[in-house]
Amino acid sequence: MSDIVKKTEQLPADFGANLMKGIEQTRSRIVTGGGKPFMRLTRAGDYIYGAQNIPVVDGSQWAVNLAALEHGYVCWGDGELLGQLMCSVQEPMPARPAPLEGYAFEEQFGMGLACVTQKGIEVIYKNNSLGYRKAFDQLLADIRARYVIDQQFYWPIIELLTSSYPHKKYGQIFEPVFKIVAWANAQGEIQSSRPRPVKVAAPEPAEAPEAPWADDEPEAPPAPRQGQRRRPTSR
Repeated sequence: MSDIVKKTEQLPADFGANLMKGIEQTRSRIVTGGGKPFMRLTRAGDYIYGAQNIPVVDGSQWAVNLAALEHGYVCWGDGELLGQLMCSVQEPMPARPAPLEGYAFEEQFGMGLACVTQKGIEVIYKNNSLGYRKAFDQLLADIRARYVIDQQFYWPIIELLTSSYPHKKYGQIFEPVFKIVAWANAQGEIQSSRPRPVKVAAPEPAEAPEAPWADDEPEAPPAPRQGQRRRPTSR
């Protein structure tokens, strides 16, 4: 232990900073295998996932796992994934790593999806394209707006759609559209479309208003009872 301390005392002053920078770059290069399959949108406008390129069923609905929303950076070079650094959106955006092999790191966003209409299918969908970033930003805006009015059912159920536009060089460009079709809670219970019953308290009986003339005019004499004879007046 004393030998380690002696060697440490001889290290340069910027050793720690350089070490952390190296760790960051190393982590950005690590691409772990296994785990959930990745989803992507093809150039033909089709959603597929997994190594087998399984097509997503049209009209299928997917629950967005809000605990698996991510942001960070990715580095691509000539179609090859060189590195990425991602973390939860609940944490601050990490520092942008230094370029790898001359290629810069670009912002990337991602989320976990679980198919509602086909049980047992879970995927990860992350991308750094402009179209994906726009769709992801709109999804976050919708979630925030929903949370303002409902702090329980604010987990979105989406349908994966697309929009497209013509490009002079690349032809028809398809972009993802995340259409929210329902809302669920953290336990996966989808909110019913039926309105919840609301108990309304019965109103208290209103008091009859006083006549405005009650204190101004004399009371009228009581009406004679039916059958009552009047006494003759004395002369």
